[in-house]
Amino acid sequence: ELGLQCEQFNPSTQYLLTYLQSGYVVIVNVGPGDFTSSGHFLVVTGANADGAVSINDPYSSVNSATTWDPDRITNQAISMYAYRV
Repeated sequence: ELGLQCEQFNPSTQYLLTYLQSGYVVIVNVGPGDFTSSGHFLVVTGANADGAVSINDPYSSVNSATTWDPDRITNQAISMYAYRV
């Protein structure tokens, strides 16, 4: 009804980058690691020319202002959801 497309996929750096390059944003459910001690959601908003990715982390403006190695995010991911209009 809203025109949103959503696809759930198993955590994979290749899929993450492919979805980002296709105009999606990716919601990531991460487990314990760099972002949380238990569980947390963040949004990967884009990939940079150097291969790093930008995120929106609702718990941390510091994390949101930093670019991240996509493998580092994928290795902490429980699930990933790609969205676009």
